[in-house]
Amino acid sequence: MRHSDGTPRLKIRTAAWSLNPVNRSRPGRLLWSSCATTQSAAPCFSALRQNSPVQTLSALFQADAMLAAASSLPLDPAYDERAAYLLEGEVEIAGERFAPGRLLVFRPGDHVTVGAVTPARLILLGGDPIDGPRHIWWNFVSSRRERIEEAKQAWKNGRFGAVPGDAEFIPLPERI
Repeated sequence: MRHSDGTPRLKIRTAAWSLNPVNRSRPGRLLWSSCATTQSAAPCFSALRQNSPVQTLSALFQADAMLAAASSLPLDPAYDERAAYLLEGEVEIAGERFAPGRLLVFRPGDHVTVGAVTPARLILLGGDPIDGPRHIWWNFVSSRRERIEEAKQAWKNGRFGAVPGDAEFIPLPERI
């Protein structure tokens, strides 16, 4: 229910979090794959079909896909929720071109192939739909509003503890 916006001394390329099913309270983890393509995206597509040794609480995936110009990447329609965030380059999907900075969300069941117009890098992510509504307030996310109120009080009372190596304390906002 909490994250730190502090940047560790290590160089981290990207970070992500996932929502857990309502009946599970452990943090979820993501499968992270990195691949590069030259003429074909098959190595990257295969990486999405591998199982991570890390246990997750629902079916999900995340991959860092780097496509060479003129290569293509078919996305598995088995996941109901799929998206691609274009970091670099230009891609084409169903005859439409997209530039960096776009989050492309795909409809369930659609057969999608991402074509690289130029060398491109995308973050692919998706998985099972969440099992109900989630409420968000500041850094807190929960399926229950009362749990967010509990978290606010815990934050005010210092029960979250400190982030190792980060002495800064960010007070709970009065309003958002």
